[in-house]
Amino acid sequence: MSFALFLAVCVLWVRSYRVTDRVGWAGPGGWRAVSSAEGYVVLWVLVANWSGETAEFHGPRYQRDAPFAPSNWLLEMGGNRGDRDSTWEWRGFAWYQKRNRPRGTLHAIGVTPFWSVALITAAWPAAWAMMRVRSLCQRRQGRGFPLP
Repeated sequence: MSFALFLAVCVLWVRSYRVTDRVGWAGPGGWRAVSSAEGYVVLWVLVANWSGETAEFHGPRYQRDAPFAPSNWLLEMGGNRGDRDSTWEWRGFAWYQKRNRPRGTLHAIGVTPFWSVALITAAWPAAWAMMRVRSLCQRRQGRGFPLP
């Protein structure tokens, strides 16, 4: 199962250069989405009080779009009085946010390279394979077979 997850991440990674896949959902606390973006995974968050907007609520919805490079889309949003912007970027990882405490809203975008997600999802299958090889080597040594 964990190897299948690793393979799915790799397929999405390659696919991210041709198409953007996005899954988003909305509820009383705002909107959330996860998408691909030309070699990256992007997390989108809008925390707001949408309790009066029940027509906007929906469970997970899939959307496919043209590929795009990740960027700070919050810079293109119009500002409101009380907005506080912050940005953090490091070697392909990024966090952008626009917070407005008086209005009780938070817009945030988290960006991580697909290679880091692939590395994390590969950890368990790699550990399992190493344990199997080690066990096989120990059984061979116990039977008197020399190791190569």
